[in-house]
Amino acid sequence: MQVAEANCRTGREFWIERSYYNVPEPRPTIRHQYLFDDYIPRNPNGSALEIGACPGSNLLALALSHGYRPVALDYLPAVRSLPAAFRKHGVDVEIIEADFLSMPEDRTFDVVMSFGFIEHFNDAEAVLKKHWAMVAENGFLIVGLPIFGPMQMMLRQLILTAGTLDEALRTHYTEIMDMRVIRRWCKRLPGAQILKCGHVDHMHTWFYSSDSIVRRSRRWILWSWKIASVVPRALNISCRLFSPSGVAIVHRASRN
Repeated sequence: MQVAEANCRTGREFWIERSYYNVPEPRPTIRHQYLFDDYIPRNPNGSALEIGACPGSNLLALALSHGYRPVALDYLPAVRSLPAAFRKHGVDVEIIEADFLSMPEDRTFDVVMSFGFIEHFNDAEAVLKKHWAMVAENGFLIVGLPIFGPMQMMLRQLILTAGTLDEALRTHYTEIMDMRVIRRWCKRLPGAQILKCGHVDHMHTWFYSSDSIVRRSRRWILWSWKIASVVPRALNISCRLFSPSGVAIVHRASRN
């Protein structure tokens, strides 16, 4: 699989500067736990690769709850801190400090996953195909990405400081941040059985009124959003109109 044309919109320094990818002691996240529980079988003999693994919370959660041997792939130096952090939870993790695009495809895993990764590439479908090439027979692919839908985009335009939205648009390939596009690509993967491909996280937002990138005069808009978000969360509704994220979970069918 050649992905040399899949030019990344961000560089290593961009991610190093973001402190949330350099957490010294990650804790298992509960954000995606229900997806793991609903779609991924427990397998203490299986392996799970997370691409762009830092800060490691998702991989740790899957390892603890489902027994997979975790493998963390990232080109950030922070990946070196994961073995000590995982051992505090009784889990041994293999780390691969490398650029995913340069990785050989001679090794496969029972679960391959990435969150907030493919939308940073101009040829995102090629990157998705490289994910798939590493999924073992009868294995699973999990791909999560942010969605700048109509209301999420409107919120950003209203509350973010000058330049912040421009940076977000420059570093994300917004045309593929659409679950209809992701579904179409997943259907083209050989042996793919789509288990889930849709929006998640209700009406959540990652912004807080104390964030420096939120305009002080517009904090009331963010507070109003958070109050309004109680309704879709209570009703368990996620949709393209206001949800911040999408997830695709694909099973690679056995050839037998």
